[in-house]
Amino acid sequence: MDALSQGVLLLDPEGRYLEANRAASRILGLDRETLLAEGLEGSQTGLFEHGGSILALDEAPGRVALRTGQPVRGRELVWARKDGRRQWLEVTAEPLDGGGVLVNFSDITRRKLATETLKASEEKFSRSFHGNPDSVTITRLSDGVYLTVNEGFMQTTGFGTDEILGRSAQPGGVDIWVDHEDRARFREILLRDGKVLGFEAQFRRKDGGVLTGLLSASTIEVEGVPCALTMTRDITDLRSQARQLERMTQLYAALSHVNQAIVWARTPEALM
Repeated sequence: MDALSQGVLLLDPEGRYLEANRAASRILGLDRETLLAEGLEGSQTGLFEHGGSILALDEAPGRVALRTGQPVRGRELVWARKDGRRQWLEVTAEPLDGGGVLVNFSDITRRKLATETLKASEEKFSRSFHGNPDSVTITRLSDGVYLTVNEGFMQTTGFGTDEILGRSAQPGGVDIWVDHEDRARFREILLRDGKVLGFEAQFRRKDGGVLTGLLSASTIEVEGVPCALTMTRDITDLRSQARQLERMTQLYAALSHVNQAIVWARTPEALM
């Protein structure tokens, strides 16, 4: 048993600990003598449920297997060590033909932490994705097929998920790009640099109207598939305001020239 990387404990039919291998001592932070004397239910240590409640003595996997005669497999529990650390264990208990139970367990703390970190990241991404007022989409790089879109996209373009998901942004698919050369240039930059910042293009809404969008994108992988995560801000009104300001500036400049002409004209005929 000492050659095994998993912790192994042997319980007799009365639930007494008879054997413990080196891995069990290492994982649990207990010397062999203490482990055999106190087991997994020692006063200074203990097993806990996922929610933090102490696991009842008769609910420990080895005790359950002894009581029911049925194996307990893959039970995930938290072990409180004497040094104050807590670690995740995956525990299996198998009843033996001659009586007693063989308990083996692995330290899965790193795996659990990685899973929880990933879950937290996914939840944070989901909140940012769906709560963003701007248009956010994920499309496959290979064919431009929309995999998911947020509410901002639907409000901006007027398309529903049933009209957009599974269809391509390429010509012949969802005809949303006004100028397909813009899309080709956008894709070229994305494939070359892995990201695009501040790319301006025009898009066609479902009702036929045209909007001006400012795009930022990066390449990501979704289940191993290369994709594009793209955020588009509708700057149509800003562009309209900019054009109006430009026209006002031109008009002001023209009026200034007229004023100068009036000032310097010596006769009414000079204004004709």
